[in-house]
Amino acid sequence: MRAIGLIIALSTLSACGENEHYPQQYLGFKHTYWEFTFPKTEDTHDIIVTVIATEKSDKDRKVTITSQWNAGGGPWKPNKEAIFQLLDKNITIQAQKKSAEVRLRIFPQRIKQSETVYLTCKPQDRDIHSTQITLKLNIK
Repeated sequence: MRAIGLIIALSTLSACGENEHYPQQYLGFKHTYWEFTFPKTEDTHDIIVTVIATEKSDKDRKVTITSQWNAGGGPWKPNKEAIFQLLDKNITIQAQKKSAEVRLRIFPQRIKQSETVYLTCKPQDRDIHSTQITLKLNIK
């Protein structure tokens, strides 16, 4: 009996769609936290962060991506070299698609120990709330 109950429970879980973890009409980052480790000797490293929508749309959806960086755990200093470059500040999820990519260029040689970068995704549709992802950047 327990085996049958377990099989039913597992099949029910596997039947759940991938949208189960997001609110209806969600448009924002696929993840809320992501950690990366880079070799100190690497000049640049591009990473991709995904923006998703839970439902397809008949029209393109535009979002603006902004960034903040804590500059080594302290306040940002104007003379401090940037550890990353946001390559895509405005992205579009094409009609009938459910995702788009945001590219960042990381400069590992400028990272001292670890840094935290915050990206905010602000949909053009004012009825949809902004979302944020935290990127933890480490050096090995």
